[in-house]
Amino acid sequence: MKWIKLLLFLLVLSGVLVACDGGEENALPTRVELEAEQPAATEAPSNDTQEVASTPTPETINSQGRPTLPPSWTPTDAPTETPTATATFTLPPPPTVSEACSTFRIDREQSTSEFQIGESPVIAWTAVEGAGAYRVRIVNELETPLTDDPPVVVDTVFTIEGEVFPGPGRYIWTVEPLDQNGIQMCTGLGDGFIIRE
Repeated sequence: MKWIKLLLFLLVLSGVLVACDGGEENALPTRVELEAEQPAATEAPSNDTQEVASTPTPETINSQGRPTLPPSWTPTDAPTETPTATATFTLPPPPTVSEACSTFRIDREQSTSEFQIGESPVIAWTAVEGAGAYRVRIVNELETPLTDDPPVVVDTVFTIEGEVFPGPGRYIWTVEPLDQNGIQMCTGLGDGFIIRE
């Protein structure tokens, strides 16, 4: 009875070994067989650089069986893209200018350009169609206003009181046309004058 069990065990064991082995035709190729199956080089690359073969050759396999880099390989930093700063500026639309502003000018013939301290200079400009009034600003060379509240006049000629000026020097005046609602219609225009002692 023991012999029958032993015989059955050996038969099962040999069947398992045959099934696992799969015969010689299913065995994994050895290293020598892999080397023999390497295809021969058909054609040299057209440029001076050599292409690296996708299948490792005996020269490129290290002792652990892993491919190694060719001797000509040198490490380089990966190229990085330099970010380009771009800025987009949107300019505000130009202010709407009334056609009436095209005739807005300083009347230099009626305006005083130089006078003595204590005298009252006259400034003048052309009328703007649709203007209800004109705001007059007077500043010194440092652009400091001479009056806290700029005068608003209806006429196109204005006489500045001499006592507004603190002393001799250069001064600048500007005039701004205002519509019926008091909104500035055109860019202010102006000129300068000199007060002598």
